[in-house]
This record gives sequence, structure tokens and C-alpha cells, in this order.
Amino acid sequence: MITTYCLILMAIDFLTKNRDTFWYPCFLKFINMKNLSKLIFLFVILIVYATSCVRQNPGCEYGEYLFSLPVSFYPTDSIIKLGDTIVITSEFPDTLMGGPYEFDPRGSELFYFENVDFRNYCHLIRVDTLMKSSKERFYFIDHFEYLADPTYNLTVFSGHIDVDYVYDNHKYYLKFLIIPKYKGVYLFEFGSRLNIDDKVARDTIPALDSDCEAKIWYPRFITNNGQTYDELRNKYNPNSWEFNFAYRSDGSHCFKVVE
Repeated sequence: MITTYCLILMAIDFLTKNRDTFWYPCFLKFINMKNLSKLIFLFVILIVYATSCVRQNPGCEYGEYLFSLPVSFYPTDSIIKLGDTIVITSEFPDTLMGGPYEFDPRGSELFYFENVDFRNYCHLIRVDTLMKSSKERFYFIDHFEYLADPTYNLTVFSGHIDVDYVYDNHKYYLKFLIIPKYKGVYLFEFGSRLNIDDKVARDTIPALDSDCEAKIWYPRFITNNGQTYDELRNKYNPNSWEFNFAYRSDGSHCFKVVE
């Protein structure tokens, strides 16, 4: 359709520059006042139709995108001893495959994450003790000691931890250590503020092979390739709790600290 539109414009340009041709009087007769409105209407239709026929990349049809990111806990055991060191790492390239938030594979594309802020935060929840409210289960940060290189900007608050990725040589790196100081069953949750608050500012992520951009996107953290010890977590999460907390398997690792 775009080709037809261009040919029409070329024809008009030819006739206006070659007025001595046979077709020029016919052209003037056609564009008299009686037919001028029809001509304008025809051109408007051609422009709108030609624009709508431009092929859009399938991914552009979706407003939200989901990207899976790895997080590793070592040791991977569900039983940890007091004073043992748990190493938490995350590493991935700056080109990631993302798809619609509804997990529809038709919109999957490769996106380029250049020096992006993932707005990371971590919770440490004790799950074997009943609390008056679900919010109180976050306040066990002081049950652990935290160690990290200053480049990761690890900051410990009363109810959560902030930590940043380091972006270098087209890769993202993150590493820090936690050391338990008290016994109990804990759920460590690695997440992003982008997943809990749509108002949080986020970078626009361009696609590699099209003009599409991911303006609303969510990082999904996968722990130890999906090994999160759900059976241990579920044991201490009965539905009978008055203030039940919806524990998430994404980005979390459940473990028991013993002597």
C-alpha cells in the first residue's frame, strides 16, 4: 500500500512538471472544485491506511514485559549451622529475553539492559514464629551479619536490605554474604521494588532487533534454578494463621539454622 501511495505522488509530481503532455489537461479537469474534496479525502484514506499497514513487531503489542534473572545461594542445603556463611550471588548478561507479563511466548524478544537500576531489596523473614501481624515477620534482619564489597552498596535497614548490581563489560554482578547469629527457620527473599510498586521509576529498555521498547517491565528472580525448599517453607506457613503471609518462591530460599 505504501508503494501505491508513493507512485501516486510521483505521478502528480510528473504532471505538474510536464504540463505539455496529453494527460495534464485531464489532470486539471479532475482536480476542479467539484472533485477536489474527493481527491483530498482519497489522499487522507491512503495515508491512514498506508501507516496502519506498516508491520509492527509482535512484541510491540504488549505493554508489560517479564525478565527472568538468576540468584544463587550457597551452600544450597536447607540446614545451616550457626556461624556458617551463606554466599548469595547473581550474574547475567546485559541482553535478556523478555516476553509479555502474561507469559505469552508470542511477544518474546531480546532486550538490551545497559547500566540499568534493578532496584534490588532483600527481606529476611522468620517463618517458625507466630507474629501479631504479617509485617512483624520482616524484622529479623539483625539475626544475621552481612558482608559485601563496597561496590555493591549494601545497606542494612531495620526491615530490609538494599544492594546494587555492578555493571561491567556487558554483564551484571552481585555478591554478598550472610552469617546467621540465631537459630530458627528463615526465608530469605531477593526481590525488586519494580515488582511491588508500579510508581517506582524504571529505565526504558530497548529491543535489539526492532523499534520496540519495554517501558513497564518486571524482573523475576529464580533461586538455584528453582530449588527453594518449598516443603520446609510450607511446613511453617499453615493456612490457619490469622495473618497469613503469601510467601513467594521467586527469588527466595528457605533454610533452618541449627547449632
